[in-house]
Amino acid sequence: MEGKLYEASLKGDVQAINELLHQDQLILDRLSLTAFNETPLHIAAMRGHLNFATVVLTQKPKLAMALDSQRRTPLHLASANGNLEMVQELIRLGSGGVCGFQDQDGLTPLHLAAMNEHLEVMKALIQANPQAAKETPASGETILHMCVNYNRIEALKVLMELWNEEELAKITDHNGNTLLHAASINKQIQILTYLLSIQSIKSNGNAVNRHGLTALDVLDQSPKDLKGFETQQILMEAGVLRANGLRPLSKPLQPSAVLSQIKRKGFLSRTWARYLNDDKQWLEKQRGILIVAALVAAAMAYHSGINPPGGAITDTQNGRCYLDHRISSEKQVLNVGAYAWNTVHGGVYGGYLSAVDSDDGARWLSKRRMPETNATRNQSVAEV
Repeated sequence: MEGKLYEASLKGDVQAINELLHQDQLILDRLSLTAFNETPLHIAAMRGHLNFATVVLTQKPKLAMALDSQRRTPLHLASANGNLEMVQELIRLGSGGVCGFQDQDGLTPLHLAAMNEHLEVMKALIQANPQAAKETPASGETILHMCVNYNRIEALKVLMELWNEEELAKITDHNGNTLLHAASINKQIQILTYLLSIQSIKSNGNAVNRHGLTALDVLDQSPKDLKGFETQQILMEAGVLRANGLRPLSKPLQPSAVLSQIKRKGFLSRTWARYLNDDKQWLEKQRGILIVAALVAAAMAYHSGINPPGGAITDTQNGRCYLDHRISSEKQVLNVGAYAWNTVHGGVYGGYLSAVDSDDGARWLSKRRMPETNATRNQSVAEV
């Protein structure tokens, strides 16, 4: 008997179901005892057999809320297929509460209608139960994000009327992505342009998600193509920035703050801090010490030059001086290095001495405030 009932539902045979009901008035009541995954009303809703569904609902209205193996009601199936008359009949006989039923994925009939952009069905469902639009499925996407991801701009426009502009700008999914993030990730140029035409969404264009990324940042993580470049241009023209451009620049520390930080770091730092203050007489005070240190260094360089390690032969017929060929090759290399070092060393200190002793050089050094630590001063005095 149940087999004949399901065959009638597949064909939408109203005469057959009337005959079955005449033979067994409890045939619809025993459906819960069968092994079928859906009721005859599910099949009729899916196939669009309105008259057959009307007979079933008249006899047993509770079947409008019956669930199949995926926890979907007949209204889910009718909404997904865009059968407006069937949807209206199911709402009328099954009450508006069925509009809020969620399937195993957390989707309501309105979600399925929006995914397939059945606008008239959406309007009928919203009128019956507006709150169903604000149900969030298990995926964490709002119905608005779903419209963006499926590129259903007309469905998006219908649904956005349920929220005011301020709410639209702050709606996020489970990752903190705004509608602008979703449009940017999917490079939905048409939807992106539409969203940016809403002032509240445009003003909140630099909102960051839970990962601290703006809509422009998430676009950078997508594969590069022409569509991505166009999306980037739209975002940048709307004033959307990257997250690193939103961080305020740190204020430069005042000189007094620099000094206070340096003074806390120990003796060596305090030595450097002494030369950061505005003491224009610093070079004048150090001139004598610097001259003595430069003279001593130059004299040492000259002395080691005329008396290299290992000795040199000076009593030659042509008056020239040669390194003693009797010393080892390793020492000869050291001697050559010593000559080179003394030449450079002496030249540097000679030039430094001239700079210190001249007015122009003093002014140049004063501007650069060449630091001298206490250790250098003590070494200079010791050399003297």
